[in-house]
Amino acid sequence: MATADATQRELHYRKRLIEIANQINAASSIQDILVDLKDEMLELASAERVTIFALDTKNQELFSLFKAGQEVREIRVAEHAFASFGSHDTSVAARTREAMLACEAAGFDVVIVETVGVGQSETAVAGMTDVFALLQLPNAGDDLQAIKRGIVELADIIVYNKTDLDPKAAGVAIGTMKNALTLLHPATAGWRPPVLGISATKREGIGAFWRDVVRCRDTQVASGALAEKRRRQALDWMWALIDAGLRERFRAHPGVRSALPACSAQVAAGTLTPTAAATRLLDALERRAHRA
Repeated sequence: MATADATQRELHYRKRLIEIANQINAASSIQDILVDLKDEMLELASAERVTIFALDTKNQELFSLFKAGQEVREIRVAEHAFASFGSHDTSVAARTREAMLACEAAGFDVVIVETVGVGQSETAVAGMTDVFALLQLPNAGDDLQAIKRGIVELADIIVYNKTDLDPKAAGVAIGTMKNALTLLHPATAGWRPPVLGISATKREGIGAFWRDVVRCRDTQVASGALAEKRRRQALDWMWALIDAGLRERFRAHPGVRSALPACSAQVAAGTLTPTAAATRLLDALERRAHRA
């Protein structure tokens, strides 16, 4: 009887997910989605509030719309407020983290962050989320590349999508990944990352995936690992911002700006070692500071 009830719930979940996805695709704006589909999305995700973030390229802002009662409100985060740090990866991560904090402050209990899957962005997001899920494709070499890049070691859950296209290849990939995980140290203490197969187009396995997400977070809360993870993430983020800020100030320093082109050219030509160049540039920074 329990199995029949679980199957019925899964079928109902798939049906509602397809209906909501179709309505989202037919919507003309984010506001339409939030106004018309708010209750349906909340019920499906077992959440209390829902919001959607998008990039306003015209105004260079990251913005979110959310519904409070009958009123649709906005959260806006200016890109330039977080883009002042040296590298593109750091500024993107800064905007993402600040947007997440804004969502939490506004009372949202589920925040989903998607990366573009290029390695550095995945590592950055793993350092700011409670649960990090790695999405793979069977028979595409993704699993090997992920192991090489060390991303698998960061994952709390590993998911193979499009398993319906080649079930045999999916089974082999899932088995291989499970074996590989036995050789790796889990990213989260007290948690063994599950390896799942899903089909997004057929809406298969999504419910099981979300249950594992909730189970992973509940496990961390019960053991105290989540509180420790968030403390560690906050400290890591502080130092990341300090490092990025110092790099920017270093490049903007008049003495460094004057010496950098010649040092770079000499290092590229092989007439100056990287160590000597770095020492010369840091000395230029210190000489200017002593004069001040």
